[in-house]
Amino acid sequence: MILLDILEKGQKKRASDIHLVNNEKVIYRVNGELIRDDEFDKVSEEFLINSIREILTEKQKEIFEKNKEIDIAFEDIKKRRYRINLYNEKGYPAYSIRILTKKIQSFEELNLPKSLKNMIRYKNGLVLITGPTGSGKSTTLSAMIEEINQRESLSIVTIEDPVEYIFENKKIEFTEPKFKDKTNILIGILKEKSLSEIENIMKLKGELLNKTYKDIQ
Repeated sequence: MILLDILEKGQKKRASDIHLVNNEKVIYRVNGELIRDDEFDKVSEEFLINSIREILTEKQKEIFEKNKEIDIAFEDIKKRRYRINLYNEKGYPAYSIRILTKKIQSFEELNLPKSLKNMIRYKNGLVLITGPTGSGKSTTLSAMIEEINQRESLSIVTIEDPVEYIFENKKIEFTEPKFKDKTNILIGILKEKSLSEIENIMKLKGELLNKTYKDIQ
């Protein structure tokens, strides 16, 4: 069993997510339905540990050892991107993998309400996009940012960990933390960030802050 083979099969199945848990079959989420893969053997502890060694940097390994959880972005040999949540399940490492699409979907493709287009015209303030895991927070936020990218000339600062979507500069300039005039700020879900850090960002005069926030279950 090879991780890249599992990812490739997930792509062919058009799965949105892949779940790897020790001593369980590989599970793909396709159109919201969880499907067990009987073609692969059960996931083994050895496979999980070897995969961790292959995809994590030394720094990431230290973080995982300390926190027992880490989120990373991963790119396969075909330049396809994934968001991987690595965590502990009953004392064993486990994977929750989100398959990311290169194409940033539009408002129309996502059937988003027109009220969201009004929100991205705000000159300042705080826009929160909330919901449980897998509900489409990042997808919605990326569509909003891309809409701005299509029609306005300004700077957008992206603060994500890990980075999920790669935007192509059109009418706007995408940067990591460096603030200019006419700046929108995009924040993904950040872990281990104090409230004071977010408040400091909000103190920037005249900025619009767009953020995803995971619902507390």
